Amino acid sequence: MKELDSSERNMAVMGHLGALLITFVAPLILMLTKGKESAFVNAHAVDSLNFQISLWIYFLVAYILTFVLIGFLLYIPLFAIAVIFPIMAAIKASNGESFNYPLTIRFFR
Repeated sequence: MKELDSSERNMAVMGHLGALLITFVAPLILMLTKGKESAFVNAHAVDSLNFQISLWIYFLVAYILTFVLIGFLLYIPLFAIAVIFPIMAAIKASNGESFNYPLTIRFFR
């Protein structure tokens, strides 16, 4: 197995932390530009992208459920998950490890 250099780890970290700022755009750009150069970067970008798309779906469901007054209860845990999991993934990526987001629908592999 090839040794990871710091630029690959940094790119993977940017895919996770960039998602905190601009949702699915950062991992998508990373996947399309650097994904072919590094399997490590591609794997992290795909995982982050899948997680971000899943979050959009979960927030949409929570929004729909607000009309029956239970969706409000979902917003706080969803916001916490949306912040905590990418930070955990970024830490793993900086250590050269993989991270599988929980509660993620796999749209891309």
